Amino acid sequence: MFQEFGEIKKKDVSLYLKKTQHAEGNHVRVVGESDDGKLSRSIYYLEKVKNNFSLLSVNLITGRTHQIRVQLSYEGYPVLGDDKYGDFVLNKSLKSKNLKRMFLHASKISFTHPFTQNFFECASALPKDLELIFQ
Repeated sequence: MFQEFGEIKKKDVSLYLKKTQHAEGNHVRVVGESDDGKLSRSIYYLEKVKNNFSLLSVNLITGRTHQIRVQLSYEGYPVLGDDKYGDFVLNKSLKSKNLKRMFLHASKISFTHPFTQNFFECASALPKDLELIFQ
């Protein structure tokens, strides 16, 4: 779940991400230029809007570390509960609504097994604790 995504139903985001280190020693990803970062690409789809929040689904084209979190934060739609790239003031207020974790959920994942070539797909409904944010 993310802050209001606007009227756009689909958004293709391509950004170059690079790894950097904060003074405290922890690593983060930041948006860089093509000569110092790796291309990250995702396609976001608006699924639902309620209470000034948007539920998005994402199709990952590349698989960079923290890709969804960095891209959406850069675009101005940080993932709720994200303590690294998120909206810290909003996250604090959402703790009173029992959001005690990041609002990321793999609702469906599919892949072709690299050795057997069998296709696998797994699905999972949105957990109750995340569903409560929309009530």
